[in-house]
Amino acid sequence: MTTRVERDTATAARRLVLGGDLGVSDAAALHTAAREALDAGDVVVDLAAVGTLDISATQILLALRRALAERTARLIVTGASPAVVQAWRQCGLTDTLG
Repeated sequence: MTTRVERDTATAARRLVLGGDLGVSDAAALHTAAREALDAGDVVVDLAAVGTLDISATQILLALRRALAERTARLIVTGASPAVVQAWRQCGLTDTLG
């Protein structure tokens, strides 16, 4: 897994760029990156380079979404693969995450 947190200079939003296969072994690193992204307004999560994403990664994204909502900010997911979208659809999360 790769993670990178960037600041969008045009909007001041944070961009959390993820890559690889995200599983339980990556949960701590993903959680750290998600917490780092919280210091600004909206957070854009770029999943374009993600192969697979398990329930632990999904739970972290849901927690990030809740934390942002408490700050009246948004979580915006981009680049989710059809497989990730299908998995979220089966869990009833497409309206929540993407």
